[in-house]
Amino acid sequence: ARVAIVRGLVEVCGPTTEGEIAAELAMTTSQAAAALEALEGEGTVLRGRFRTVAGPGEGLEKPDTVEWCHRRLLARIHRLTIEGLRRQIRPVDVATFQRFLARHHGLHPGTQRTGTGGLFEVLGMLQGLDVAAGSWESDLLSSRLTGYRESWLDELTLSGEVGWGRLYPSAGAIERARPMSSLSRTTPLGMFLREDLGWLSRWGRPPDPEALGATARDLFDRLADGGAQFAADLLEPTGMLPDQLNNTLGELVRRGLVTCDTFAGIRQIVAGTASRRGRRGRRNRSRRPVGGAGRWSVWRRGEEDQAGRVGDDEAEAARVQRAAETEALEQWAWQLLRRWGVVFRDLLAREPGAPKWWQLLGVFRRLEARGEIRGGRFVEGPGGEQFALGETVRRLRQLREESEGSAMEPEVLVLSAADPLNLVGIITDSGRVPSTAQNRVALLDGRPVAAVTGGELEWLDELD
Repeated sequence: ARVAIVRGLVEVCGPTTEGEIAAELAMTTSQAAAALEALEGEGTVLRGRFRTVAGPGEGLEKPDTVEWCHRRLLARIHRLTIEGLRRQIRPVDVATFQRFLARHHGLHPGTQRTGTGGLFEVLGMLQGLDVAAGSWESDLLSSRLTGYRESWLDELTLSGEVGWGRLYPSAGAIERARPMSSLSRTTPLGMFLREDLGWLSRWGRPPDPEALGATARDLFDRLADGGAQFAADLLEPTGMLPDQLNNTLGELVRRGLVTCDTFAGIRQIVAGTASRRGRRGRRNRSRRPVGGAGRWSVWRRGEEDQAGRVGDDEAEAARVQRAAETEALEQWAWQLLRRWGVVFRDLLAREPGAPKWWQLLGVFRRLEARGEIRGGRFVEGPGGEQFALGETVRRLRQLREESEGSAMEPEVLVLSAADPLNLVGIITDSGRVPSTAQNRVALLDGRPVAAVTGGELEWLDELD
């Protein structure tokens, strides 16, 4: 009888406590607790901390007392709460969003990071992107870090915290490439935190060593069988000349098959052999390691397929596979939030390795339901659902108030077109600027106003 009475009360009273139910129905607290636990076993009520109270400081806090609420009422309250939070959001224009991104990535004066710790943070924000090899240090890292030094990146790669390689080799680019064509400044390469490589490469296209030529395949097989080796140790067994070895290593890198434990190898291969003629005939021997510093090795992408570890139990294998995919999707959702602050479908045009939007959408909605992120309309213009971190919403509001307040000094920012923040034509009405290292984009107060494409200046907006 007590269970039936309590069931009738919780259907109409919303979140409540054991003490409140005991006082309302003239029973002891232990009797109310026993009835609520019986209803919890039926799946009728849920326990938790649902209401907020005024805390000793500013803001609201959740009480320490455990509360109970009917499942149907709790779902309705939660839905109304989310709708109310979305109505409170006032979207900003695209220019304000671009100003936020400049500060978020450290491109605005006074927001740059420094040291190996700052570099680790920057690479954690940029991982999952394939950018032109020659642009990583000259355009991306040097503009985000104060006093950037190449030794910082070598320190992180040698310690095993950071790795590099071509994350997402495209089939078309590889088929069009000539055999033995080496790495160039425009070849896309990615940097990543090694602990995140498993989920970063989950939706990428795996490289195929069968398409290699005879020379490159021989070098690949030697690295696969012999493990990591210095480039100088490969000269004698392969019978290659130093420049030929550099070209072959560059071909394997371009196809996403090998990597090196430092970035120095890429610097030397990308630099090419322009100064080779100037070194001929010199009496003194200069230090010039073949293949750069560090050991070359076959790139092992991510972890082994866990589905193969569970024996003949197909149901267990399928469960493990689904769990791994769910985890990878959630990791990608957080990565996009770290990179952009606000995530919407149009931004995936700059994310070749990310999952599809329909796959990410369910993860974002689940994170919003947990209260970990916000959903709504944060940026005017782009269509579809948008999701953001709570801190991002506050910073966007602050930037909007600054632009609407007193007259601010004009902000001019010049970006390499290879920078992921080149969103011209993606979230703006103007045409796209090709993402090549030679091109440049100029932003005035977050608005794209000019671009240099193929060495020619193009005005994107009218200026006084």
